[in-house]
Amino acid sequence: MRKKPPEALEQPAAEAVRRNPTQQRSRERQERILTAATQLIADKGSDQLKMSEIAERAEISIGSLYQYFPDKSAVIRTLAERYNAESRRCIEQALEAVEDAQGLQAAYWQLLLIWHLGEATMRLAVTCTPEEGRALVEAFKRMSLREVMEPACRDI
Repeated sequence: MRKKPPEALEQPAAEAVRRNPTQQRSRERQERILTAATQLIADKGSDQLKMSEIAERAEISIGSLYQYFPDKSAVIRTLAERYNAESRRCIEQALEAVEDAQGLQAAYWQLLLIWHLGEATMRLAVTCTPEEGRALVEAFKRMSLREVMEPACRDI
């Protein structure tokens, strides 16, 4: 299997983004847009997401927002692709040290456990207040990072 370069995993699909920024200021604006959208989705859910609210939270004009993303689904698709790319990187990292069937089995079970716990955490987090939900997600991140790093620390 041919590996994709890391930068290929980070780039959203061409149809998701109307304008692919090359200048630092434009990249920062696009990041502000995506950060604002992420915060709004966390607060209200993707169904309630409005382009005008994204623009307001990102502190840009609605016209500027539409230069980067043609519609709400393009924003959501770009965020989903970024999270999927991050998931793939985590999986690749977990599988890098695999040398035999036993190592593959251990990596598989570890990834599966983290995946299921992550899903359960997200389901619980959306039922809580935003503050409690964020705290749950942060606790899960710390726990899963410790779980992933623990085997590496034992090998040192």
